[in-house]
Amino acid sequence: MSTWTTARTQCCRVGLTLASMESVGKANCFSKIVSKFAPGTFGDFWLSGTDLDCDSNFRWCSMDRAFEETELRWKSGHPVKGLDCVYLEVRNESMLLATADCAEKKDFLCEVRKKATSQKAMQTECAEIWDITTEQIDLLLNASAFLATTFSLNLKCFLKCVGVEVGLFDIGSGLNSIKMLRQIELVSQEEPTRLQQGFVAHDECSGKSLFRFSICFSIFKYNIRSELDDECVTAFETFKCGQEKAPALLSKIVQNNFGNGTIFQPPTPCVPPPRTCWISNAYPCVKNVGHFALSAFLEDDSD
Repeated sequence: MSTWTTARTQCCRVGLTLASMESVGKANCFSKIVSKFAPGTFGDFWLSGTDLDCDSNFRWCSMDRAFEETELRWKSGHPVKGLDCVYLEVRNESMLLATADCAEKKDFLCEVRKKATSQKAMQTECAEIWDITTEQIDLLLNASAFLATTFSLNLKCFLKCVGVEVGLFDIGSGLNSIKMLRQIELVSQEEPTRLQQGFVAHDECSGKSLFRFSICFSIFKYNIRSELDDECVTAFETFKCGQEKAPALLSKIVQNNFGNGTIFQPPTPCVPPPRTCWISNAYPCVKNVGHFALSAFLEDDSD
């Protein structure tokens, strides 16, 4: 058992990060593991969430991402003011976020993506969270098949998951216009006709996204549909609009973000950067080279 800071350091030493539970989908995926191996999985586990250095403004430190309340399941009465570090309380039929003094000693969870390029690993992670097959993902690149198919909520949430991971979709506000316009410039190679087609599609589809989100949010107030489902539908409707208005450009954007390559983006404009997790700067993640050398030796010896 370790304090929050020590837990983060321990994960770093073995090339992992202190786990984040940033979405309902990820929490649901983890709950399946908890149920499968219960009761051995019960306990309190440090996560990367903290509001250290910025009271009541929690972030997932390992991801440098702000908490989104619609994606969280807090224990009753939490977060508690003055308790700066977040842990996962796992009990029978219950898995909730809670806050505690960072100096308390608890078990902790580390995570890492599977070996692959960052794009491919991200896609795999989202697919596992939402139980999506390779065949379903392939539909996303086939405009005619896509438009003729009825999609499950899980596949719509997969689109949202990928969109959030690559920065093209923001939880709570829909399409990230600045980053999408950069992508349009990139894939059109600034050829005037294609660039204009992309800009027109962006204007129509981003407007549809915001309109759809406002409708769904109004419905949510009457408890007909959850806000989580609304955002999955918003992501899907935005993607569908792109398939209808500019399928070739959208296909290239998808290939850039779903494939194995590196994305080259235009220069980042001068905008205020988001507040970073202070501990990431004060205590950089450093791998323990000796540990990896020992692990490699043990693996070779077992062969």
